[in-house]
Amino acid sequence: MASVEKVLYRNENEEFVVTVYSYEEKHKEFLFCTTPNCNARMCHVYLNAFGYAIFRNRSHEQHSLDCKYYTDTKKSRRGIKKQGEAFALVSKDQKRNSLKRAIGLLLMTDEEKEAERKKRKEQHKKRKNTQEEIKENTLKPEVKNVLNRNDENSSKIDNTIKSRLKPSKSCDRINDKDVETNKTVYGFLESINYNQHTATITINLNSISFDFKFEEAFSNNSKGALGYFHYIKRYMKEYEKVPFSALGEIRGRNKNGKFESAVLDAESISITADKISLLTLGRLYETGQL
Repeated sequence: MASVEKVLYRNENEEFVVTVYSYEEKHKEFLFCTTPNCNARMCHVYLNAFGYAIFRNRSHEQHSLDCKYYTDTKKSRRGIKKQGEAFALVSKDQKRNSLKRAIGLLLMTDEEKEAERKKRKEQHKKRKNTQEEIKENTLKPEVKNVLNRNDENSSKIDNTIKSRLKPSKSCDRINDKDVETNKTVYGFLESINYNQHTATITINLNSISFDFKFEEAFSNNSKGALGYFHYIKRYMKEYEKVPFSALGEIRGRNKNGKFESAVLDAESISITADKISLLTLGRLYETGQL
């Protein structure tokens, strides 16, 4: 991704140049490349603890063909050149496994966490050895995950490519690098607010809170699911430290200073130590099993 020292701040009312020295947090969502007719969205990135910073295009953003920052190839963190892009649908099983694994991590003892770290280290070592066998000049498309078939990119889904979700994270470890990625986030339920159209669920871990947003897309993809949210509130009143995980697109900090995630459907939620879905929780209450 191209790094620059100046970007253009642009909204409906004003437009001016911002440097790495004049940048403020309020500029964050309105930064663009300064090249005329290039609409690449830019972001401000600190490179070290001493405050050295740059601007670069956001993840998945590309500069226009005539922009001096344009490039048609990228290098991934694995050292493999990538060209173009491909879209892969995240399956129900992938969602379910990611959500359950997240709650499992949340409830692990310190000894179990250490064993899991060692296991992941071994797996990483094996993957690295495999990757070294791939030629550096191999061109591969950048695979972007699609969480729901109603996504605007669903028509571009390549069924021959398997999606791969990034590792889940506890809510206290989410940072700016996670913004605009699809990720499962987990923690303990703190609060829930909902109405007929939207809902916000807040989780907490180690005194760090994180918001899940359930907006119009969620309502359209999971008809009637918001009608089950009162069961989550009921469960919170009856039990302490309720585990919760959800998969969605990570957004930047909201007006309350918390990172948040937009959840697209009811399949992307898991609740309780038993790792059950929203609809299962509702059925258990309706049948008197809870």
